[in-house]
Amino acid sequence: MAIHIIENENDAVYKHMSKDRILEIAEDRGKIGGLKTYNYALLHQNNNIREDILPKLDKYNLIEVTSCIPTENNIYFTGITEHTGGKAFITLFRYDVETKQLAKFYAYEDTLALYPKQKKVKIFILDEDYIIVQNSYLRYNMADNYEGYFDVELNLYNVKVNNTVPITDPNLSLGIECMIPVSKNTCVIKTGFSVFPDEIYKKIDKSESVMEIIGLVNVKQLITDILLKQRNVYIDVIDRMQFDKTIPKLKVRKGQLIYSRVSPEEAKEEVVFFNIGTGKTYVCVKNKVTGMEKLAKAYVLMGEPHVLVSKQGETYLYNIATNSITLRLNKGIYLKTIKDNYVILEKEKNSILGYPVYTTEVYEYPGEQLVLKEKAAYSDLCVTKDNDIYLFVK
Repeated sequence: MAIHIIENENDAVYKHMSKDRILEIAEDRGKIGGLKTYNYALLHQNNNIREDILPKLDKYNLIEVTSCIPTENNIYFTGITEHTGGKAFITLFRYDVETKQLAKFYAYEDTLALYPKQKKVKIFILDEDYIIVQNSYLRYNMADNYEGYFDVELNLYNVKVNNTVPITDPNLSLGIECMIPVSKNTCVIKTGFSVFPDEIYKKIDKSESVMEIIGLVNVKQLITDILLKQRNVYIDVIDRMQFDKTIPKLKVRKGQLIYSRVSPEEAKEEVVFFNIGTGKTYVCVKNKVTGMEKLAKAYVLMGEPHVLVSKQGETYLYNIATNSITLRLNKGIYLKTIKDNYVILEKEKNSILGYPVYTTEVYEYPGEQLVLKEKAAYSDLCVTKDNDIYLFVK
């Protein structure tokens, strides 16, 4: 196990790519309209080299890209070339980290002023040939009091032969919120939109809401169903709900799907842990959930479901499976995150001059062994397949 400590001076986002390489994405100086540019760099930890990726090409985050290929080692970013009449050529580029080859992956012409408030684009990369392009267009709700409500248009696009097939499946047409790869050919999929963020449930009528579905899809079968124009593509549904209950948050950790099932009017949250392999489910309830910031913090540690509990002045990490406390947090100690079997804590104390001083500690479970301690505030942490640790501090 190797340990690397990296100072995050630019509030960057980090992702482990392969071997000793870390991708750093930081805000850059360029700007078109309301769209900012970003700088992409590879940090090679073994030889302490920083490699800026195509520094002369302006990179934007206009298109939100999700890859369903678990081991893919590519980087995606948007390029924009303005021309007359308010139009722009918008290109999604793919950069191969291994070969350092740049390719135009998807391109179209559009009115740049539509972005990001009136139009949003998501692309889901299914395999080497096919992608789903989701265009979302702003529309007003019936009461004409909410701007954040979108109509969705979906197409399956073959990047090699430049062929488009409209997607008319009633579930997918509600909009794909996310696709998360869980194996070589399987993804968790979430369709529809939650009415909990921004208190949407108070602003729209129930008839304007859509069914939210969480399930598993076989990517190859999904492509085939769309090409054959099946009325309903096959989704192995895990949960579905609409309006009175909604799903504002989900993630996949260590083979478990973790999601929040919220009843907005009751301000009640059910935190669901669904084991993708076995189907075994744990559920715990949190009350007085009045906004996104109040949602429970849920983790998987040592293969078991945990939630962070604050009660009567005490904070602790609670194991739902065993109904026991795994870790107690004293005043001034904060649980920042859990990655694999590593628990990351941040300790805060006031210096003699009165300003806060931070220390980041990384513990390995089981055994609660301290493997890393750094006098700095926590920013992020990556754990590689070889169990190497990359700690980013401020």
